[in-house]
Amino acid sequence: MTNPKCNRCSKIIPDGFLDCPWCGANQASPGTEARFEPSSSSPLPFFGPDALTGLALLLSLAFLFGFSFLAILRDEAAKPLANPSYFRGEWMGTFFSALIILTMFAVIRGRRVRSSVKFLSILGPGFLLGLMILGKPLPRLAPDPAQFRRVGEVIKNSGTVPLDKWDLAVRPVYIELISRNRQYVDDVSKLDDALQPLYSPASFRDAKSNEAMLDALDQRLQIADKNADIQPVLAKVPGYVAEVDATEREKKGFMAGFNESMAKGMKGKNSVFALEQNWLVSAIDLYRFARAHQASYRYDSGEILFKRAAESATFNNKLNQSHQKYSQFLRAYTASRRAQDALLAQMGLERSDTSLANSK
Repeated sequence: MTNPKCNRCSKIIPDGFLDCPWCGANQASPGTEARFEPSSSSPLPFFGPDALTGLALLLSLAFLFGFSFLAILRDEAAKPLANPSYFRGEWMGTFFSALIILTMFAVIRGRRVRSSVKFLSILGPGFLLGLMILGKPLPRLAPDPAQFRRVGEVIKNSGTVPLDKWDLAVRPVYIELISRNRQYVDDVSKLDDALQPLYSPASFRDAKSNEAMLDALDQRLQIADKNADIQPVLAKVPGYVAEVDATEREKKGFMAGFNESMAKGMKGKNSVFALEQNWLVSAIDLYRFARAHQASYRYDSGEILFKRAAESATFNNKLNQSHQKYSQFLRAYTASRRAQDALLAQMGLERSDTSLANSK
């Protein structure tokens, strides 16, 4: 039997072909059904299945919501009970991003592109948006002024705001801390006259002048060390809390929150304490050096003149370093006092309110 000819191009159709391999014309006669016999050597399908695209969508949303959840867990300001509006705003942004990913999925799902392109086009945005949410810096929310005013009312106990059991427990601690600060200022003021000639050539004039400065600096260092150590005050808090009529779980929760807030509040104070102690140690070292080398220099016409250049260089180096540390401490202390005054104003307190330390 001879091979049939193509009904379009009239070329002979080889064995094994139902349609014309030359022009591609369908050779099925009217009323007959075309058949397709797949070849074992046919290439793999070019277009991927929808299952792979659906997997990309699930992974993309998992990355997006997973990273968003981790970001909210580390962000105390985003806790739903602490700040509901901020919490809702964080999740609204995540849901908006998810809507964008779903839109991309609906658009690209029916397109005739490689399955790998579909997979990456849907998985990539969710992964990258999730990383951006997780990597953004923590927001600095302004504290609620009402909380400051309440602390002020707890300290004054004026009766305008009812105090709960926790307020009554920590009120003695607040009062003692303010009283210690006031005592620190008073103690430092008593040494103003003794430390007035600090770093002046006259303060190195003779052994008596050196000893006077060393005595004043030693007292000043004792005051600084006492003021920096607030652990004796904080050690009383568990005892106050133990007397509160509450469950042990509530007491532990309150102590955890109190310790956390105190640790945050003490960061700035600790830096000032460190600068103060560094300055005083350097000043004491300077005057001890001058006392040890009293015979190596003389005071003449308002100047300190050393016999040897090496000792003069050492003295001047110690003097400059100590003076620099003193300036650093004064700047930090002034900034701390301004911040403290602003905080007291927000609480509705004045420095004169430290007299509450003697109240019952």
